[in-house]
Amino acid sequence: VLSHRDTLLKEGEESKKQREEEVAKMDKEVAELKQQLGQEMVSHTEFRKKFEAAQEEASSLADKSARLEGELAGAKQEGAKAAAERDDAIAAAAQAAKERESE
Repeated sequence: VLSHRDTLLKEGEESKKQREEEVAKMDKEVAELKQQLGQEMVSHTEFRKKFEAAQEEASSLADKSARLEGELAGAKQEGAKAAAERDDAIAAAAQAAKERESE
């Protein structure tokens, strides 16, 4: 009876030792996964900051582009007005020259 009891105690201790080893192994794996997760979160945060900065820069460039397009349209309008005034002046000079010739 003692032998059977001793065998059961020994098996129980071995089983307990195996469970403790498995728990220690799982704890180590959990710690490694937490570390990896922490690194991933840092990487994600850095990426998000870079992404947000790029979005702000893109928005700024879009605003600048719209402003420059407006300035270009204004310059084209002024150029067309100057060309029309030039054409009117040339036509008036030609008309004045014709009138002088006919006198």
